[in-house]
Amino acid sequence: MEIQENQGALFANEKKNDKQPDFGGKVNIGGKEFHAAGWDNKEKGLKLNVSEKVGEQYRDVGGGLLSVNDKGNNDKRPDYRGEIRMNGESVNVSVWKRETKEMKPMLSVQTSPNLDRKKEIEHKANHAAQKEVRKGMGL
Repeated sequence: MEIQENQGALFANEKKNDKQPDFGGKVNIGGKEFHAAGWDNKEKGLKLNVSEKVGEQYRDVGGGLLSVNDKGNNDKRPDYRGEIRMNGESVNVSVWKRETKEMKPMLSVQTSPNLDRKKEIEHKANHAAQKEVRKGMGL
């Protein structure tokens, strides 16, 4: 299954013990694909962990607790919303409860990397590049 940029899908796990996640799948954040695991704490929210594959192992790169979202009278709003931390950066996450064609529970995920932070990084990179150009010109 191909995951679009800043989207993801988690499917219900057949848990063998309580420590295993309720859901597992993939999520794309900023163009990079990660493994995601989710524990549904019902009224408390959804605990989401994100990891990346390094060789044959998975390394945790972030996570957080998403709050139950007040949908008001709009069923199209996400069931969970919040922010996770990845490598020191914040990522906004929205999650909708869905069902597969086989009527099994799944989660549809949408991510929004913190654009203000991205702009700040781009600004610093442009500033550093301009400084190098001036240095090369003897200014």
